[in-house]
Amino acid sequence: MTRLEFSSPKAYTAHRIGQISTFFSLLLLGSYAWLLINGHTEWQIWGALVATILSLIASLSCIQFSLRGRHEIGIHILLASIYLAAITGSLLLENLGIAIAMAIVTIALATTTATLPQRQTTPIFIFSLVIALFTTAMDIAKIPWRLPIPGFQTYASAVSIVATIIFGLFLLRQFSQYSLTNKLLLGFIGLAVITSVAQSTLMLRNLRQVVTSGTQQALLGVAQQVSADIELYLGGNLAIVQAAADVPLLAQYLQMPKGDRPLTPLDSEVNQFLRNLRATDLQNISGYMLLDADGRVVKDTTGYMYPYSANTIFDQRDFFTQPRDTGVTYISRPQFSIKPNPATPYLYLSAPIVNQRNGEFLGVIVARYRADALQARIEAFNDRLGVHSFAALYVPLEDNYIHLAHGTRPELALALLGPEAPTHLVSLQNRGYLSLQYMQVMSVESPNLLTAIANADTASFFTAPEGYAPLPVESENNPAGENYRAVVLPLGSVNWKVAYYQLETSFSSTLISQIRDNQFVGLITIVLATIGAILFTQVISRPINRLAQVAQTLSTGDLTARAEISGEDEIGQLAETFNQMAEQLNTTLSSMERQIAERTAAFKRRSAQIQAAAEVGHIANQIRDLDRLLPQVAELISKRFGFYHVGIFLLDARGEYAVLQASNSLGGQRMLARGHKLKVGQVGIVGYVTAQRQPRIALDVGEDAVFFNNPDLPNTRSEMAIPLITGEEVLGTLDVQSTQPNAFSQEDVEVMQLLADQIAIAISNAQLFARNEKALEDIRRAYGEVTQRAWLNLLTSRRTLAYAQIQDKTLPVQPLWDEVSQQALQEKRPLASNAPDENGRFRLTLPVYSSGVPLGTITAFKEGTSWLETEIELLDNIVQELGITLESSRLFEESQRRAQLERASAQVVTRLRETLDVQAMLRTAAEEIRRALELPEVKVRLTPHAEEISGNENGDSQDV
Repeated sequence: MTRLEFSSPKAYTAHRIGQISTFFSLLLLGSYAWLLINGHTEWQIWGALVATILSLIASLSCIQFSLRGRHEIGIHILLASIYLAAITGSLLLENLGIAIAMAIVTIALATTTATLPQRQTTPIFIFSLVIALFTTAMDIAKIPWRLPIPGFQTYASAVSIVATIIFGLFLLRQFSQYSLTNKLLLGFIGLAVITSVAQSTLMLRNLRQVVTSGTQQALLGVAQQVSADIELYLGGNLAIVQAAADVPLLAQYLQMPKGDRPLTPLDSEVNQFLRNLRATDLQNISGYMLLDADGRVVKDTTGYMYPYSANTIFDQRDFFTQPRDTGVTYISRPQFSIKPNPATPYLYLSAPIVNQRNGEFLGVIVARYRADALQARIEAFNDRLGVHSFAALYVPLEDNYIHLAHGTRPELALALLGPEAPTHLVSLQNRGYLSLQYMQVMSVESPNLLTAIANADTASFFTAPEGYAPLPVESENNPAGENYRAVVLPLGSVNWKVAYYQLETSFSSTLISQIRDNQFVGLITIVLATIGAILFTQVISRPINRLAQVAQTLSTGDLTARAEISGEDEIGQLAETFNQMAEQLNTTLSSMERQIAERTAAFKRRSAQIQAAAEVGHIANQIRDLDRLLPQVAELISKRFGFYHVGIFLLDARGEYAVLQASNSLGGQRMLARGHKLKVGQVGIVGYVTAQRQPRIALDVGEDAVFFNNPDLPNTRSEMAIPLITGEEVLGTLDVQSTQPNAFSQEDVEVMQLLADQIAIAISNAQLFARNEKALEDIRRAYGEVTQRAWLNLLTSRRTLAYAQIQDKTLPVQPLWDEVSQQALQEKRPLASNAPDENGRFRLTLPVYSSGVPLGTITAFKEGTSWLETEIELLDNIVQELGITLESSRLFEESQRRAQLERASAQVVTRLRETLDVQAMLRTAAEEIRRALELPEVKVRLTPHAEEISGNENGDSQDV
């Protein structure tokens, strides 16, 4: 498929972007499917899978929309799905925020600049930066439901980097087709990103060094605290033993002969002294022993002066030989003894007893300490540097080291660090350094750790090798066998060593946290730089775009367009030169344009006025009622022409005053309320125009007080009055007023005269219509009276008629004028009963009227149910038609009667003309009248003259 088959190059680009997005959606879809197949069926994987499927559907939709020429819709759908997938992935899976942020910014920038208009690019890109910040913040936030997937972060990061590279190349390839704004934007953003990445890389390297150094210093500091605490504890106890050795009582007691010692008072004093020493720490001190110069036990408080070690000689034990040979206090290695407890290792703190006068060695005082006394002190330093951080205390044993105390695994007491041969283990047991019968762990068998502890003097920091498991069981946060970072320090008073361990995850968590914070700050810096780039781009491109728009406007013929001069730089100079050129063109054509504009404006104004006048006239001619016509015309004229006040005056019946009949203004309403009128020919411009039959204009009414000075209309500055004339008759005046001085011209007079003529015709027509309506109403009233009289004569001349229709028979009945019938006639409406009569029928009574004359009623009965509204309405319509029919029948009978009378009259006249004899003529007249009218008797009398009548009061006459 070629570009020519698409509606635009942007549609083709959107099609390519949809294809690329489909490819990456399939990659992610395959990775999630692989995770599901390999047992990762957590709901977080399913949620990310659904979001990826939606992204795949959106990518395919983008392809389809681009083929149909609606690529913008497809791009918006695609971006929405990408945002959804990014938010879902960062919310559900760990350590994907940075990779997602990097990809989404590049994709959004490449997609919007290549396919969408400039006005949509900036807000979408800013929104993409917000999404990128959100995904990065998710890596920093501690959200409990986020799922860690080992190795998946590397895969996702690789896909993100590939997507970033592909869309970045896409950006570069399409760069020449972008607008100037987009080019500047991409350039500034690229520069900001490169600068930020370079700076972040340098800062991360320095940060790694600083954090590593700081973490090591923290590790060293805690180890030094442990060492100082152990040194203080041991030094304090050694000081107690040394102080006891310096007591003269013990030296005196040992200088006595062996056999005399139990017999002297010093024996009880020594016993009490040793018991007091033991009482200082009953929990950790098993007892005190007093040895003579031969290493034989003299006193032992372990058995309350009945020593377990009676007659025992320790002349070969280090806690005796070392003080004897060196003359200083000594702490032995942990050792097992059959007495007092073969399952408990002990430390022996010893000090030499010498004669203060000559320095003679007299013996040794020994404190038997429980070796686990240091376990609690070591455990007190647990978790100082994160979860599962701990201290350990090591004591050398020939070529190996043993655990004297362990912060998290006390069962490692006296366990060897390195492996030993079975024969050597038995040898160590025989010498009391091991107790194979009671020890839980013989050896951790970690030669590398043994080497690290042994070399502590040359390399204090080391990594505990994999396989050294300080935790007894695996846990989710710290699986057994995980490496530790550690530091080891030798003690100053004894040849022991203290080590402090910190999980590498805890060791690196600070670094990782700092790196993520640095990445987040870097991303924020990029966002701020991008916003600054957008603003700076707008500052540069906006004057150029405005200049281009002005040039385009000028090309269309609008020479009034001018470029905005935003500064004195090259763009400002270009805009100034451009404006000078436009000004010269405008000056050349200004005269012609001004004339055309003036004529056009005048024509438009005249057309608008004529159109408004025609509209007012059209509306005025539709209304025949003056009470409605005049207020509506006044209001309409005010709205269409924008007049402050419109008043319509009509002459009174005598033509003496012009009376205000309608007005639109508040002042005019007050004038109407008090019956405002002006003397014709004398008062104001209205009086003048009414008398002179000519329009009049007052351009400044305030100064022309002769014509008008009305306190009800204080804002009037111009006034125009037009006479309302129809034929030769003056009906009144149209008065219009404006708040603008010099508001009216002669052309306005012509338009308003045309409008006034239409109003005058409408008024005349309304008056004529009112007179015709009155005459027609009189005729209708007279006709109604005649009709009513005729019906009354007809009804009184005949007997009352009443008929009943029973099934298929029509029978005459006696009229029944009950209360219901009379009520129906009075109320002129049908009356239906709500309850049945004694026969179970429901009655309906309908009045019959003709021309307002009540003729009678029709009563109908219905069985079973009451009358419905539709049935009543139907019968009422029929009855109304019956009244019309009866009226037609009456008129027909009346016309027949008149025709009969006219025929009879013609007959009589014809017979009368057949003779000239008066007697015969009178007899013929009487006979024909009786026959024509079917009368029983007719008399024709001749009346005498008036003077004879007066003389003959009896009125003599002759009958024929």
